[in-house]
Amino acid sequence: MKRQKFLARFSRQTLTVKLVITVSTVVCLIVTIGVLVLMDVSYRGIAQTSVTTALYHAQFLKNKLIENMLDSTFNKEAFRETLDFETRRLGLKEVNVFNTEGVTRFSSIPENINKRIDLTADQEDRLTPDKGMIHFSDMSREGQLRIVHPIRGHALCMSCHENAQNKMLGGIELFVPLKPIYERFTVSRFILIFSALAIIILSAILIRWVVHKIVKRPIERLIEGMEKAEKGHLDVKTAIKRDPDLRRLSNSFNTMIRGIRMSQRKIAEQHQRELAQSNRLASLGQFISNISHEIKNPLAAIGATLHALRGEFQSSDRQGILGELIRQVERIEETVHNLLRYARQSPPRFKRCLVSGRLYHAYHLAEHHLKSQKIQTRFSIDKPEQAVNADEGQLEQVFLNLFLNAAKAMPAGGTVSVRVRCVSGNQADHSSAGRSPGVLIEIEDTGAGIPSDILPKIFEPFFTTREGGTGLGLSVSKGIIAAHKGTIHAASTVGAGTTLTIFLPAGDNAGISGSDGKMPLTLAERP
Repeated sequence: MKRQKFLARFSRQTLTVKLVITVSTVVCLIVTIGVLVLMDVSYRGIAQTSVTTALYHAQFLKNKLIENMLDSTFNKEAFRETLDFETRRLGLKEVNVFNTEGVTRFSSIPENINKRIDLTADQEDRLTPDKGMIHFSDMSREGQLRIVHPIRGHALCMSCHENAQNKMLGGIELFVPLKPIYERFTVSRFILIFSALAIIILSAILIRWVVHKIVKRPIERLIEGMEKAEKGHLDVKTAIKRDPDLRRLSNSFNTMIRGIRMSQRKIAEQHQRELAQSNRLASLGQFISNISHEIKNPLAAIGATLHALRGEFQSSDRQGILGELIRQVERIEETVHNLLRYARQSPPRFKRCLVSGRLYHAYHLAEHHLKSQKIQTRFSIDKPEQAVNADEGQLEQVFLNLFLNAAKAMPAGGTVSVRVRCVSGNQADHSSAGRSPGVLIEIEDTGAGIPSDILPKIFEPFFTTREGGTGLGLSVSKGIIAAHKGTIHAASTVGAGTTLTIFLPAGDNAGISGSDGKMPLTLAERP
C-alpha cells in the first residue's frame, strides 16, 4: 500500500523532479556501494599495517634483547627498565620474553615473570623457529592483537648456548591494543562518509542544473509556444538547437503550427466561398420562387380552360388530345410545385409516408436528365413496404441529389439500380442494426467510382472533385438523413461504380401494402 502511494505521488511530479530523483538515487547507490567497499579495504589495510608494525616492534625488541645479552655487562634490571620504556614508547599493552619451555623471563608486567605462556593453543598457530604467531583475541574496540615472535640462535649465541645455531631459544610475546586501530579506522570512515555525502550533494546539484538547462528549459519553451497557439497566436515558433531529440520535437511542433495556419487560411477562404455560395443559392431560390409564381397562375388558367373544353367536347374525337394536354399541364404544375418547395427554407414536417413514392417524385424530376445521357434506371422494391416518419420534400431532395450525382458520374451512359428493402432490428446489413427495424435504400451506379483516399471526404461540406461543383449536395443530404435519425454511407470500387446506402428507421405502423399511388412496388425499369 505504501509502495502504491509512493508510486502515485512520484507519477504526479514534474519531469525535472523525476529525472533528478532517479539519477540522484542511482548516484547515491553507486557512491554508497563504493564507500562500503573502500571502508572494507581501508579496514583491512589498517589491520595489515598494524600487524606489520607490530612485527617490526617485535623484531626491534628481539634485536634489543640479543644486543643486551651479548653485552658482557648485561644487567637484567636495566633490561627490564628498557623493556618498560620501549613498551610505553611503542604504545604496546604488554611485552613478555620467554625461554624454550615457554616460561616468562622478562615482562613489562612484573606479575607475569615465571608464568608459562601457551604456545600450542592452536595447532595451526604452533610456534616454530621459522614462523611466528599472530592472533586477534577480540575484534572489538577493546580487543588486542597478540604477536609471538621466535628467537633463533646464531653463531654469536654459541658461547652461552651449545648447538644453538638455527634453534629456537625462546621468543617475544607482544599484545597490541586495537583501540588505536579502531580510532584510525573511525577517522578514515568519517572521511569516506563525508566525501560520499559531498559527492551526492554536488552530483544532485549538477544533475538538477544539467536537467534544467538541457531538458526543462527547452520543454518550457515548447509549452509556452503551445499555450500561445492554444490562445490563437499561430505566429509562434520554437527554436531548440542543443538536444537532437528535443530539436526534432521542436521542428515537428513548428511544422504542425504551419499546417494549422494553412488549414485556418483554407477554412477562412472556404468560409468566404460558402457565404458567397449561400448568397447565390438564396438569390437563386428567390428567383425560382418568383418564376414559379409567374408560371403557376397562367398554368392554373390553362388547366381550367382545358377542363372546360373537355366537358364541352365529350363526344368529340378531340377528347384524347384534350386529355393529353391536361396531363402535361398537371405535370408542369407538379414540377413548379416541387421547385417552390425546394426553394423555400421551411422547417421539416414529419409524417408517415412510403419511401417508394418519394423516390418516384425525385426520379420524375431527374428523368429527363437521365434519359438524355442514355442512363437506364431499375427499381426493386420489397413488399409489403415499411412506412417511415419523414419530411417528404426533404427525402425527395436527398434522392434527387443522388440521382443527379449518378448522372454526372456516367456522362457516357450506364445504369442506376435502386433497391428498397425492409430490414429487421437484428440484421447486420445496415449501420443501425440491432437498434430498430427500418428501410434500407441503395442507389448504385456504374460510373468510374471514387478512389479510396477521397471516399471518406465526400460528405464534408464544400468538398468536391468536380469542376463547377459546390460540394454541398452530399453534405446537405447527410444532414437531412441524420435529422431523420438515419444513416448514409458510401462504398465504391474504381472502375466499377459507387453505391450510396441509406437507412431510415421504421414509422409507427409495421407495414403497408402498395404505395402512395405513384409507383408499383414490383420491379420497374425505366430506360
